[in-house]
Amino acid sequence: MLSDTCLVLGGAASGKSAFAENLVERQDAPLVYIASAQAWDAEMRAKIDTHVARRGPRWRTVEAPLDAAAEHAGTHLLGLWVHGPGMFHNSLRQIETPEDFQGLKVRVPGGYVAELAEELGVTTQFMGPGDVYEKMSTGVIDGVTFPAEALKAFNLSQHVKYAMEVPGGLYNTSWFMVMNEDRWNDLSEEDRAAISSVSGAMLAKVAGQVWNTADTAGLEDATAKGVTFYAAPAPVLNRVQEIAAAKEAAWAEAVAAQGFDGAAALAALREQAK
Repeated sequence: MLSDTCLVLGGAASGKSAFAENLVERQDAPLVYIASAQAWDAEMRAKIDTHVARRGPRWRTVEAPLDAAAEHAGTHLLGLWVHGPGMFHNSLRQIETPEDFQGLKVRVPGGYVAELAEELGVTTQFMGPGDVYEKMSTGVIDGVTFPAEALKAFNLSQHVKYAMEVPGGLYNTSWFMVMNEDRWNDLSEEDRAAISSVSGAMLAKVAGQVWNTADTAGLEDATAKGVTFYAAPAPVLNRVQEIAAAKEAAWAEAVAAQGFDGAAALAALREQAK
């Protein structure tokens, strides 16, 4: 049985990675590889591809080209996950063309989703999730962007008539759980081990399962109350993807100015999500 930490040292191309992987593969535990190297040239790309092929499908590779850990500096990160696919709900009309968004007053969460909605012609409205029921039921707003679970959770099924689905979601919001780093360090090794056993990938898996269950309940509740669910028509999907691609490119350019490859990070994330 390996100790919690095992440091493997050696010169360049000395077989460190293969040796370390062999040690880990002897353990009865999930196999996770945190890869920080970036493919700046063809030689490095070939080396990375060789490593990935050698590890095989048993390993889950986590690439870290954005120094994402720095986002949570000063805390102990317990888990990261996303909610279910964001949808476009409204009470007035089914969206058949991009022009059908024009003039709809829709509650959005801000950030990328607000910018996307505004470019589609939506009149964006900002408020807390708990205020949506009152505004929808009194006609102050015409719709909302929410995952399916919110239709039941916020009692909206009776006020929404149309719910548009986009492959992979109109948007997805990330969530995190952290604890105070000093408090974490004060815990005993036994307590830290117990918390770690249900953190990380395990916590993300459980959170995902809970959200999937809630989404199913929301779909069932809304369907029973007569909400029409439909896939985004091709003209609408094309326009959404056009705007999203431009937003992604702008984000990747901004990240590149900080010395990171945002486009590569997005590609890696999508590959993991398949």
